[in-house]
Amino acid sequence: MRKSLLILFSVLLYLATFAQGQIRVTGKVTSAEDGKGVFSTVLLKGTSKGASTDLNGAYSLDNVPQNGTLIFSALGYKKLEIQVKGRGPSVG
Repeated sequence: MRKSLLILFSVLLYLATFAQGQIRVTGKVTSAEDGKGVFSTVLLKGTSKGASTDLNGAYSLDNVPQNGTLIFSALGYKKLEIQVKGRGPSVG
């Protein structure tokens, strides 16, 4: 019984996430000057959810609302805000 409830809860949690229109966002932050990856932070505006890029500038964020806004910041660069606008699985 307990195992069945756990499976049911997992399915309901997945459906609730899917119903809210949340997506996985991946991308790469690069310098406009030389195109090289930039180590930076990516935050979902209005939350504490975020990620750091790797040394190549790649990042990934799960459960991002399709109407969310991502804030990109790095030392020595201007802060940038980009709206997801339901663009699909990749923004940035």
